[in-house]
This record gives sequence, C-alpha cells and structure tokens, in this order.
Amino acid sequence: MNNKAYKIWKHVAFDTEGEYLSNCCKTPKWLNYKTGLDSRLHNKNQIEKWELKVVEFYSQYDINSNVFSDLVLRVDFDYTRHTDGTAIQRQKTITRILEDWTEAEDEKVMIKYYTTPKEKEEEIQRRRSNIILTLKGKGYWTPFEAVLNDFTDSVEEKLDLFILRWWSDLRDFVLNIDWTDPTYVWIDMDLGWYTARQIFLDELDI
Repeated sequence: MNNKAYKIWKHVAFDTEGEYLSNCCKTPKWLNYKTGLDSRLHNKNQIEKWELKVVEFYSQYDINSNVFSDLVLRVDFDYTRHTDGTAIQRQKTITRILEDWTEAEDEKVMIKYYTTPKEKEEEIQRRRSNIILTLKGKGYWTPFEAVLNDFTDSVEEKLDLFILRWWSDLRDFVLNIDWTDPTYVWIDMDLGWYTARQIFLDELDI
C-alpha cells in the first residue's frame, strides 16, 4: 500500500473518518472516477487536431474566471491509426494525483481495439465533430463570436455532411468566401496574428 493519500478518495462517501483513513492510501484502480464519486469532478479537455489527447479532472472550477484548480487525476489518450486515419487501437492511461501534488506511480492502462467497420466509423465521426466544436469554441470571447454562431448555423448542412462523409466542400467554401460581401466582412478581420478564415483553414487542413 502507498503511504501517501490519493486526492480522489476525498470525493468518495465514507461513513466515518476512520473508514476514510483506512482507505485513503490504497490504490483506487477499481474506483470509477465518473460514477463512483459523491462529488463530481470538473473536466478540462485538450483537443489537438480533432483528437482528444488529455482530460484533466479538477475538484474546483470558477465559472466566472474559467479557472480550474486542484487537479485530482489526468487521463491521456494515445491512438494508433491506419494510413487512412482510421483507428486501430487507443491506449488510455489514468494517472492519479496524491495529496502532496505528485503523480502516483500506479497508472491504470487500458487498451481499446477498433475491430469492426462500425467502431472505426463511429470514432472518425467523433473526431470530425471535435473539429466543428473546436472551431466554434475558438470564437468565444472574440469580436466575431456572434457572427461565427450565425455563420455555423447558416452552413449547418455542410457541417453535417463534413461529419458524416468528410466532405471537402466545407473547406473549399471557407477558402473561397468573398470578404467584400457584407455578410462575410468579418472572415478576414485582423484579430492579432490570425483571422477567422485562417482559424477555419488551419483546423480543416486534414
């Protein structure tokens, strides 16, 4: 048994303090960090080029400042893919944080294999959906947040086809938008080192 307490045990409902003390230094490998807790953790996702890479779970989140604090555990994802981009396998590594803020050495590693066409297609559609969510998210707290929302609503059919069929027409459409059209004057607005069009093209450059 480890001689340091795991932070996650503080989020489990124990009947007594003694019960907590007898368990807090035991490895929580079989504890479900989503359904086995009595107080929810707040997840912070890291998506790189349409792929979920890291999810950090914190005990505290300030909605006003959008600041997460007190890291409890981290989940890392690593994919092995075919040359066409479809997934072969995914390694999921769970690392828990101890009360002294160090990482516990007893990582939990799980391997998922994508063996059927249905599994492969569902995974690639999730990645395409992540692209769209990333694009929308990058508009938050910028001068074009409102118009970006209107824009994505207006091309909803193209977005749906992109997710279902990896349709290149979406990128071509953004590439050829005429910025002199009053509807799209915001597309090349200088936001300091980038424009809305550059954001779209960078994310869709796959």
